[in-house]
Amino acid sequence: RLTAEDELLNRGLAILDECFAEIA
Repeated sequence: RLTAEDELLNRGLAILDECFAEIA
């Protein structure tokens, strides 16, 4: 199961993904 920390990490990765998608 996911911990709160894992959820935060996943959210951060999703945000980074969006940022890179906009740059590319």
